[in-house]
Amino acid sequence: MGGAGSGRTPSEETLIARSVQQQVPFQNDMFLPNYSGVQKAALRTSAPIGGGGGTPGGADTQVQFNDGGAFNGEAALVYDKINDKLTASNLTVTGSTSLAGASSTNPLQPTSNDQTSLGTSSNQWSDLFLAEGGVINWDNGDATITQSGNTVTVAGATFAVPDDAYGAGWDGSNDVPTKNAVYDKIQTLTSAPLTAFSAYLSSDQTLTANGWTKIACNTENYDLAGWYDNTTNYRYTPQVAGIYQVSWNVTYYSNTVAGSEYSTAVYKNGTIYHGGQDIISSAAAYCASQGTTLVSLNGSTDYIEFFGYNGAAATSCKAVGNSVITFFEACYIGALA
Repeated sequence: MGGAGSGRTPSEETLIARSVQQQVPFQNDMFLPNYSGVQKAALRTSAPIGGGGGTPGGADTQVQFNDGGAFNGEAALVYDKINDKLTASNLTVTGSTSLAGASSTNPLQPTSNDQTSLGTSSNQWSDLFLAEGGVINWDNGDATITQSGNTVTVAGATFAVPDDAYGAGWDGSNDVPTKNAVYDKIQTLTSAPLTAFSAYLSSDQTLTANGWTKIACNTENYDLAGWYDNTTNYRYTPQVAGIYQVSWNVTYYSNTVAGSEYSTAVYKNGTIYHGGQDIISSAAAYCASQGTTLVSLNGSTDYIEFFGYNGAAATSCKAVGNSVITFFEACYIGALA
């Protein structure tokens, strides 16, 4: 090292050589030790070699950052070394973030209850992914939604459904809407209502002599909207206005009288509307009467019923209880003009 062209004076060369031999630092020189017979050498730098320096900016515990070439700190970014906690008032993450230390005992949480929201009205999260058995919990268990396999269980909650949102019949104070309300919503979403019923007389019924008797069809084959009363009045009161096709049949036996008239009819609002087939019995035997008709119903108060007629002046007869031969049914076929 040194020599001609080194730019050092003879005295500097002597000092460097001595420092190399003794392996002691000298001013701006770095010494390289001897490896495998390679001679020690000294490297001269233009500035002292060592760690950085300078005065910290901001206050105690504030994280230092480069502020235009100088150290600075900010009250919104501090580090608590005792609790190993970094606090930042505003944090923007542009890449993916992993919370490796978060757990049930060390959760990601606000510093106080009901402190902040997750997202805003204008900056919303796109998706929420929960693991098997995940729970959404409101107010420490007031209401929960829990997943297990393909089942989601709601606990502690009452669903309030506004009437104006889902059609007439929904009760916002109850968690289970009425059957009519469910039907009304279906009707709103479809072009034609899905309504029909079919009921039959399950056991023999005695008809009074010389008059009309309502046939108590007490067993339903189906009742799509729940508008047929099969326990008290045995009447159909549909809640959708329109034209309905009505069909019925009754079979009589026991004490039928030869030469007497037997018939059937549909009543609308308590008055005979359309009669069925008239039978003149030729002997004391089985006979049947049936019919079909179209009837206009207003979808609120109008109702229809099924009656049988026993024309024998002083003798009662029976309607046969059977799903095939004594029945009453109706279905919606179109709206009123």
